[in-house]
Amino acid sequence: MSRAIHLQPCFILHTRAFSNSSLILEGFTRDYGRIGLLAKGIKRPKSMLRGIVQPFVPLLVSWVGRNDLVTLTHAEIQHMQKSPKGNQLLSGLYLNELTLRLLHRFDPHPDLFDHYAHTIETLGHSLDERVLRHYEKNLLEELGYGLSLRKDSQGNAIQGDGFYRFDHEQGFISIQGQSNSESVAWIFQGASLQAFAQDDLSHESALRDAKRLIRLALQPLLAGKPLNSRELFV
Repeated sequence: MSRAIHLQPCFILHTRAFSNSSLILEGFTRDYGRIGLLAKGIKRPKSMLRGIVQPFVPLLVSWVGRNDLVTLTHAEIQHMQKSPKGNQLLSGLYLNELTLRLLHRFDPHPDLFDHYAHTIETLGHSLDERVLRHYEKNLLEELGYGLSLRKDSQGNAIQGDGFYRFDHEQGFISIQGQSNSESVAWIFQGASLQAFAQDDLSHESALRDAKRLIRLALQPLLAGKPLNSRELFV
């Protein structure tokens, strides 16, 4: 028997064509995680959903079905807010692609959904890279790959004046300065790690290091397949 879900908070991450008049939507819902929605007839000129179901718009959606692909039966705008434009739009596309790539269908992450909603709302007003880094950090934690930013691989507290090499398996390994034998791309100053742990990326050096660290941390999860949106946005 099909299951009916009513008025679930949702954002559209991606759309693709399905027949001449329909679309398959990849949605991120608060209580059901990522879902595949078949929007029948949505491309027809008289469709009531055509101008509503768009990325970056906070929606309430209803559907029926039990399989990986359920059928959209209703959608309405939850509340009005500014959508990302320009470089903010590119950041939003990156956010959507990253979320789509890493979340599994019907695996709920309500806290992450709320964080996503806040990030999209912020990008509607300004381009603030800090909110992207905070979202990425939160995403890693939700998936069980959180960064241990307060202690090194030996369990010792990260020191602000220390240097640490990031390792996917061991975490942050304390080293003696930036040795020439080490790859600089994998080395971080303790002060930057402390700042990221406290969600304080007000200094440019900490923000740069957070971006570099996140890219390294995401490598194994993306399995070597680059994000298309990253080619557009630095």
